[in-house]
Amino acid sequence: MDFVEPPPPKRKTNSEHWVNVVKTLKAEPGEWGLAGNWSVGVSTHIKNGRYPAFYPPELPKEDREAYIADHWEITTRTNGTNRVDLYVRWIGEA
Repeated sequence: MDFVEPPPPKRKTNSEHWVNVVKTLKAEPGEWGLAGNWSVGVSTHIKNGRYPAFYPPELPKEDREAYIADHWEITTRTNGTNRVDLYVRWIGEA
């Protein structure tokens, strides 16, 4: 057995994938984009404000879910596997 300190805790960061998805969708407001094939939990986590690319960095935690509901549409479609196709649309500022 080795006695070592554990690594530092992981901090939430913006995944480059999601930053690119958001940037691409914001360039085409109102257009649906297929963001990939994911577990259904990914759409839930986006809607719940757990993906930082989808909201402004200064937004308080308690406001993230409402911001996403007001600015994004997110839906999934089954594709015959245990994963879903994730569709996202930027609906913009109110």
